[in-house]
Amino acid sequence: MNNNIISPSSSNIQQQKNFPQIENNNPIITKDSLKNFSITKIATTNIRTLSKVKLIFTLDAMKNNDIDIYGLAETNLSYRQSKIWQQQFGFCGYFDYSQQGGKGQGVGIIISDKYDIFVHKAVGHKGRVIYLDLNFSQKKNVRLLQVYINANKKERTQIEELYQYIENVIDDAKNKNMEIIIMGDFNINYRKYLMSFVNNRWYFKLFKMLENRHLLDTIPIFNEDDENIYTYIPPNDSNEKSRIDYIWASLPILGQSLNSTVIENDHCTTDHNTVTLSLDTQLFIGKTLPKINKSKKKITRTIFLYDEMDRDDDEFTWDNFRAGLDQEIERLKLKDRSITKRKHVDHVWDSLRQLIMKSANENIKTKK
Repeated sequence: MNNNIISPSSSNIQQQKNFPQIENNNPIITKDSLKNFSITKIATTNIRTLSKVKLIFTLDAMKNNDIDIYGLAETNLSYRQSKIWQQQFGFCGYFDYSQQGGKGQGVGIIISDKYDIFVHKAVGHKGRVIYLDLNFSQKKNVRLLQVYINANKKERTQIEELYQYIENVIDDAKNKNMEIIIMGDFNINYRKYLMSFVNNRWYFKLFKMLENRHLLDTIPIFNEDDENIYTYIPPNDSNEKSRIDYIWASLPILGQSLNSTVIENDHCTTDHNTVTLSLDTQLFIGKTLPKINKSKKKITRTIFLYDEMDRDDDEFTWDNFRAGLDQEIERLKLKDRSITKRKHVDHVWDSLRQLIMKSANENIKTKK
């Protein structure tokens, strides 16, 4: 198993997987063997300092909740300590910590070894951002970001620098045709941003940037009562509960998604909950279709031209896509359906997936 950590002295530098090997008795993992796992679960939380005890309980929680990739914010974990613990407990983790940043920073991603073999590179930035590039095949690559944005709005210069860095990382991924997931503690409230009289505040620029790049907040997609879902529960009851921890994903990832939830952190002491995103494993890793007989009828593939949306004097706009999708959801009364069993979830999701494709075919420019 690889022991992979971001060094604090080399933040911003792409790290190669050249750390010492630790003995492990797990069977060899391949892309084909991953297909035996029907669901891939990604999660994120603010750990409020990753102590040794919290680490043990976090690794336990990953096992108990079937979490494959767990992003952590506010780890306050030094490079030296993270390396010692990885060797001691034999887990795969990537961490970034700034020696100049002081307390209240540090980010990390703990990843199961069956996915660690697909990590092509890991990059950290000032103890606030870390991202992994997962290369499943030549045509199937995912960039996964874990972030921890400053809570103190007086640190505007640092926050805006982080926003610019995140924007550059996402744009780089889009230019490389990578699918994107960004998660972590944003320390800003999306519901307040959606209220028209406050969404022009400078610290909401992150949401605007993500929307402009067609990433979406996963929780409202799978939860009708998202306004009653909270990820930050302050210890003082007089303070307001809020949802400031998120998983946002690009449209291709959403097409592979099965569910997104918030679960309580009963495994450690923190005032944050965990956000999860469950994905169809075969779609996430890029299912390889079997070879077909060349004598059979040729099968054509439709390619959606996302980059050609919202051009002047063009009917292909994201507003039209959303309007078309909303109209179909309303027509089928999808929001009114009762869900009491797993098969109901499957049926609603199948319907939603078909509606997304219908609206995409009608409102997104394509080529064969």
